[in-house]
Amino acid sequence: MAYTTNFTARVLRCEKTAAGYAVFLDHTLFYAEGGGQPSDRGWIAGAAMADVRNTEEGPAHCLASAIAVGETVACEIDFRRRFSFMQHHTAEHILSGLAERRYGYRNVGFHIGEDCTAVDFDGEWTPEQVSEMEVLVNQAVWDDVPVTEQIIRPGETVDFPYRSKRDIAGDIRVVTVEGCDRCACCGTHVRRTGEIGVVKFIDTKRHRGGIRIFMRCGETALEDYAAKQKIVRGLCAAFSSKEADLMTHAIELLAIKERLVEEVSRMRLRLFKKHIESMEITSPFVWTVWEDAEPKELPAMASALAELAASALVLAPRAGGGYYAAIASPSGQAREIAAGMCAACGGRGGGSAVLWQGSLERVPED
Repeated sequence: MAYTTNFTARVLRCEKTAAGYAVFLDHTLFYAEGGGQPSDRGWIAGAAMADVRNTEEGPAHCLASAIAVGETVACEIDFRRRFSFMQHHTAEHILSGLAERRYGYRNVGFHIGEDCTAVDFDGEWTPEQVSEMEVLVNQAVWDDVPVTEQIIRPGETVDFPYRSKRDIAGDIRVVTVEGCDRCACCGTHVRRTGEIGVVKFIDTKRHRGGIRIFMRCGETALEDYAAKQKIVRGLCAAFSSKEADLMTHAIELLAIKERLVEEVSRMRLRLFKKHIESMEITSPFVWTVWEDAEPKELPAMASALAELAASALVLAPRAGGGYYAAIASPSGQAREIAAGMCAACGGRGGGSAVLWQGSLERVPED
């Protein structure tokens, strides 16, 4: 039924909600969100359906306008969206099955997003394992093996193992990707793995002691590749460079930027020191606002000013309001001064007894 895009149904109830109307049909082929897969979108009686939600009364189809109860309506599934989810869900089965067989890593989380799919595993992978698994998953796609399902009735015994993240009451739907995976699942899948087209891992990150793999499949993988290729072509034009030389150019530019940033920072500090030479210091504590300063430069500026007084505060305006702040106190009063400043001016931060850094909402009163 995953490939059926049109059907008719009778409206049983239509209830007003905060967001519109919840329509209940006598039967439906729209998929309601569950098992890591988002709900279908589509049209009921020509009206766009925003969501399908499982409720105690059955699937609630969310519409902006009401539909007459008892009416028989034409329903259409947004198949482009569903097919993308079918591709991603089947790819997740392949990845999860092969990962458990090859490395012993279990799937502990799964979510199909609008832009990519995330799959969580209970172990950390090496970069080499990630690369190897991407190849193996795509090999299973190119092998174009069948994807089948089997319903296991309560009390029925089977002579094969299958993955399941939880105990299931009632009928169990087991989806098998030949040679890759067998898993209890309620989602939608392609008929053969070749329909997935291609699977691309676009990112990974550590997650709860394991790894989270982000991937795109089929048309979304092509869109991702096209977008990145456009960026690469733009960079090649900007640098008058070949693709193979882009990384070298980028590293060279970063090194130049770091040198320039350090040089400008040293120049700012020299200008600041020149400025404070003319300040009249009449108090053991002195503060000033220095407009042309980066937050990371304030500790050095505060330390320079503290050479002329017992303790010093230097402020720099923040774009969103308030000030970056640094307090230097060679005598060890920085935290004490900061506590008083934060109480009087509103702020927060942290540091040692000789150097504190943070932010203030207002400048101190003279």
